[in-house]
Amino acid sequence: MKKLVTISKGKLVRTKKLNETIIIQHKLLEQVSMVKDRVLSVVGHDMRSPLNMLSSLSQLLKEGSIPPEKMPLYMSQLESTLSHTSSVMDNLLYWAASQMQGYNPVIGLVQLNPVVEDIIQLLKGNAEKKHIQISNNIPEGTVASCDPDMIALIIRNLVSNSIKFTSSHGNININALKENGFIHVMVIDNGVGMTSKSMESFNKNTFGTTESTPGTASEKGTGIGLLLCKTFIQLLNGRITVSKGTNGKGCKFEIILPHE
Repeated sequence: MKKLVTISKGKLVRTKKLNETIIIQHKLLEQVSMVKDRVLSVVGHDMRSPLNMLSSLSQLLKEGSIPPEKMPLYMSQLESTLSHTSSVMDNLLYWAASQMQGYNPVIGLVQLNPVVEDIIQLLKGNAEKKHIQISNNIPEGTVASCDPDMIALIIRNLVSNSIKFTSSHGNININALKENGFIHVMVIDNGVGMTSKSMESFNKNTFGTTESTPGTASEKGTGIGLLLCKTFIQLLNGRITVSKGTNGKGCKFEIILPHE
């Protein structure tokens, strides 16, 4: 009789684990579906708007309709539009690649300081418009085991997000430290931050796509940047968390990657 009871309990345990697995897989499928729908929305709207703007600007230039004194303003708008469009395209292309069966990142030892320096230079124009100071505090020689293009995309999304939600004359610090065989990369800002509910959702892997929230200077976005960061960091066998920034202001995103 005891043996029968033991078998019965074992079946119950296996059934419970199977149900939990099914629930997790169902949530993952829902998340993938939400991302897919959001990506289609981005392609259909967010990508069309900057292309229309470029087409209109090209026509004005061809007709010579732009006064010389207004040319710097138009060029600034063009630069901003191209930067945004390029970032969106990179996100979409990497997301599409990550969904392909058999896709694997190219893992190697990556020097993080020059990666961050390149990102700062790339986003320098956006930061300068809001007089935001970005500091690369990662010691030279700091390495992590990851895909160089993918980690650059993750950090760029985080820094871009910080610029978007940090007010004029704010600060963004990018730090790194080695601990127990892992590299911790932190992007810390003193911006408006996230709600406690959003941070909890992000850290519990229940964070989904959202309609893009305008930045402190009414900047636009796609609403999928942070979710893509989570998707990519999982492909790198890493983790990412968010908490409040220094003195309870802004956000602190922390990436944890293998050191070797």
